[in-house]
Amino acid sequence: MRNVMVLLGLIILFSCGADQQGGDIAAIDPNFFNLAEFVEQEKQRMIDMSISKTVSVNGIEETKELTKVDWELELAPFAQSNIDRPAMWDAYEVDTSSCQGMTKVVYLSVDSSSFTRSLEVTYRDREEPLDSVYAVLINNGFDSYIANTSQRLVWWEEGGYEINSIQQAMLSEERLLNIKLKWSSTEPGPCVKNSYFKPSLNH
Repeated sequence: MRNVMVLLGLIILFSCGADQQGGDIAAIDPNFFNLAEFVEQEKQRMIDMSISKTVSVNGIEETKELTKVDWELELAPFAQSNIDRPAMWDAYEVDTSSCQGMTKVVYLSVDSSSFTRSLEVTYRDREEPLDSVYAVLINNGFDSYIANTSQRLVWWEEGGYEINSIQQAMLSEERLLNIKLKWSSTEPGPCVKNSYFKPSLNH
């Protein structure tokens, strides 16, 4: 009986500690854009959507028309770039500006070891963040002794998304990869095209 009481006491103590920790995290949450949550929402919205997918490797291009899309796979690079995590909140500076009546929020990494170097989100309505995203631009980079990789991801609600990657491995030629998915013929507007994020191995 005594052992049961001790066990119950430990469970209650742990629960209180977890609640306190959750409260502490909520108190310091900077309200970053949650890219993983946004991707989940988009997967549901596009579940029955047909797309055109073009893949280019070092200039050799192939295009396919797809009626069944594995959005878990296709949107994985975006979900993996999520910076809305407690361990990352101190690693980014946030800047807000306007573009053609929309609000643009830019998260810039202050830590050179960050995989996601920058994240730019353009909203039609800042009060409804997940439901009014016009465009998302991401600049990723990874450097090692074996290879340097730079990645630029662009998503825009009216047309599709594009991923550009540059990889330079030791003792091999530079590899260029471009993936473009389109669900309409609409091209990105000026607020996306004029972005200063460019894929480059010079981070």
